[in-house]
Amino acid sequence: MILLKTHGVTWDEYKSSLSGPSKKNLAYVQGHNKDLGYQEIIYDKELVRKYMAMWEEQPIRGEKRQWAFNIHHISSLDEGNEMRFFIGYDRHSQNTMAVHFIQKHPDGFWECHPPMWNKTGVNKKRYLAKFMWFRLIKFAISDKDIKWLDFGGGDDASWRQMIKDREQYPNPGYKWLYIPEDVKENPEGQPDYTLIRDGWNRRYEEI
Repeated sequence: MILLKTHGVTWDEYKSSLSGPSKKNLAYVQGHNKDLGYQEIIYDKELVRKYMAMWEEQPIRGEKRQWAFNIHHISSLDEGNEMRFFIGYDRHSQNTMAVHFIQKHPDGFWECHPPMWNKTGVNKKRYLAKFMWFRLIKFAISDKDIKWLDFGGGDDASWRQMIKDREQYPNPGYKWLYIPEDVKENPEGQPDYTLIRDGWNRRYEEI
């Protein structure tokens, strides 16, 4: 698990905490997506189904993947108020460009699933995944119900150990882009949360 604390911090403080490369990535997606809006939406089953199917058809590191759950599971979680949905959209046409959803777990932890977008043509230059991640973080910082974002990645090692061993997990490596530089350089100063799984449910306990 890769955790980002989103409570007790402002957006400006978060931006200042990032490494040089992270700040450049943020500046790039902000500059190349000025025509896009971002907002939370109510659950749109057909929209989410469409983007989940699109995601499954797009190779990730050279191979196609399938979701571990289907649209019916998403609908069930939404009925229990355990999901939140976000879109990036063209301000002029109002067309949806990207869809992202996160899943609620106890104590203000939210599990983040991957942003979904059409990886063709001009969209590739937009780096919409990074746009959606940064905008989600900005949203979460302003939302009292979201205290931690779990980006996933790696195994179920404790948060502190995950930071120490992050070079052993190359696949989620890009997600460290969103973690403050001091957190990566000072693992001993971070809370030692561990992830406990119970079927589809997850909870986080501090060791």
